[in-house]
Amino acid sequence: MSLAKQNFANQSEEALNQQVNTELQASQVYLSMSAWAQHTSVALPGLEKYFREAAHEEREHAQKLIDYINTRGGRVVLRALQAPETDWKSAKNAVESALQLEKDVNKSLLNLHKIADSNGDPQMCDFIEAEYLGEQVEAIKKLADMVTQLNRVGEGLGVYLWDQQLYRDGTGAGSRATGNVKHDSLFEDEIVECPALLATLSEDARISYEQAKVFQQRYPPDSIPTDITMSQYVSIQEKGISAFEFELDTDSLSFVSARTEIQFFSGEGCLQTNLPLPRNQEVYYWEAKMFEKPVTTTVSVGVATKPYPSWRLPGWNKHSIGYFSDTGNKHFSNPFIGRPYSYGYEEGDVIGVGYRHRTGTIFFTRNGRKLDEACFGLRYNLFPTIGANGPCQIHVNLGQMGFVFVEANVKRWGLAPAQGTLAPPPAYGFEAGSFLLQRGGEMSSLEGVITPSSSRYDEEEDDDDDNTPLIQQRSNHYAAIPIPSQQHQQEGTPAPPSYSTFPRPSFFMDQAEYERNRRAGLI
Repeated sequence: MSLAKQNFANQSEEALNQQVNTELQASQVYLSMSAWAQHTSVALPGLEKYFREAAHEEREHAQKLIDYINTRGGRVVLRALQAPETDWKSAKNAVESALQLEKDVNKSLLNLHKIADSNGDPQMCDFIEAEYLGEQVEAIKKLADMVTQLNRVGEGLGVYLWDQQLYRDGTGAGSRATGNVKHDSLFEDEIVECPALLATLSEDARISYEQAKVFQQRYPPDSIPTDITMSQYVSIQEKGISAFEFELDTDSLSFVSARTEIQFFSGEGCLQTNLPLPRNQEVYYWEAKMFEKPVTTTVSVGVATKPYPSWRLPGWNKHSIGYFSDTGNKHFSNPFIGRPYSYGYEEGDVIGVGYRHRTGTIFFTRNGRKLDEACFGLRYNLFPTIGANGPCQIHVNLGQMGFVFVEANVKRWGLAPAQGTLAPPPAYGFEAGSFLLQRGGEMSSLEGVITPSSSRYDEEEDDDDDNTPLIQQRSNHYAAIPIPSQQHQQEGTPAPPSYSTFPRPSFFMDQAEYERNRRAGLI
C-alpha cells in the first residue's frame, strides 16, 4: 500500500481507472475520424485537424487522470481498447458521432463525481469539477453547433466551403471550450492557399509571401548544417552565454550592439542568433525587452529555423512561430491569419520564449506571467528570432542576467551558464614583482625633455647594453633615469629646463630638494 494513500476509497480508484480507459478509447475514435477525413476520397482538412487535435486532448485528459491516481497513492490499471470504426460515411455522420462520444464521456465523468461524493472525497470532487466538467459541457455545445451548421449547408459544395471556414477559423481541440482564446491548431499544418486568403494580403505582402515561399523551397531547414559543432560546443563551455549573439543581416536595415541589443530602422526584417537552442536540458528560455517601440511598429518575438527569409517576421513562414505586439495574436507558420493568444505588448514590456525540445513545445511569457503553450511538434533546430516592421530597439536576455519569469531563474533555464570556464586575463598592476605599468606612467610624464641632436651623443647612446631588462625588478630604489654626462654639458649640451623631471645639479638645490631627490634614487 502506498504511503501517500489517504481517504482514497477503492471504489474511487477503480472508477478513475475506468475513466482513464474511457478517455483513451475516445482518443482512438477521434484518431480514426481524423484519418478518415484526411483520406483523398474525403479531403476535408478542417475536420481532419479538428479530430486530430481532439484525439490529442483526450490523451492529455487520460494522462492527467493517471497523474492524479499516482498522486493519491493508487495504482493505474490499463485495459484493452476496442477497435473504432474506419468509415464514417459523411462529415455530418462523423460530427454526430463525435457529439455522442462527448456526451458519453461527460456521463462517465458525472458518475465519477457521484462516486467521489458518496465516498466523502471533496478533493477528488474538486479535481473533476475544475479540470473536466466545465470544458466537457462547452465541447458538447460546440459540436452541437457544428451539426446544426452541417444540416444547414447540405452536402457537396456546401460541406467543402464549411470545412474551409472551419480550417481558417482554426477550430480544434484548443477551442472546443468556446470561451477559450486558443482557437488554432497546436501542430504545424500545410497552408491551404485559396483566392480568398491571398486577397487578404496587399500587393507588396503577396509578393513578399511568394518570394519567401520560393526561398524556403530552395533552402529547406536541412539544406545547411545547423547542429552545434564541437568547436561551437567548446566555445559555449569556455565563454558561457557570451558564445550566443544575434547576427547582423546586411540585407535588413538593422544593427546589433553588445551581442544582444537589437535596433531596427525601417522596413520588415528579422534577426536570428548565431547558435540554435541547445537540447541538453529539459527547457530553454530567453526574454526580449521592448526598450524603445513606437506604437506604429509591430514586433514579432519567436523562433524559426535556418535559413529563414530575412525580410519576413517570425511566424509568417513554415517552421516558425511568433507572438505579435500589435494584436497579441500568434502566427504559427501562417502569414494569413493570426490566432488570439494573449494581450499585445508595448514599450517597456518583456516577452519570454520557452522551448521544450522533447515535444517541440513553445510557450511564451508576458511580463513574467506564463501563457498557454503556443504550439507542439517543432522538430528542427530552432533559433531565437525577432522581427519588426519599423523603428524600435529591443534588448535580449539569453541568460546573462536574471529573468523576469521567476521559474526560469529557479530552474536555470538560460541558454548557457552566465560564466564560462575560460580563465580571465591577468590583473593589471604589480605582477610577479614587476612595476612595468607604473614606470611607463612615470616615463610618459617627461614632457619637457630636450633630446640632444648631436651625432656624437646618438653614437654614445647606441653603446648602451642591449641586455638591460625592460621590466626592472622591484627593489628599495627605483631605477635611475640616465642623466647626460658632464662631458656633454661642457660641450654645450643644454641643461634640463626648470620644468623637467630631470634633477638639477646638486649645487643648485636647497637641502629639502636634495634630500627628496636622494630618497627617490635620482642622485
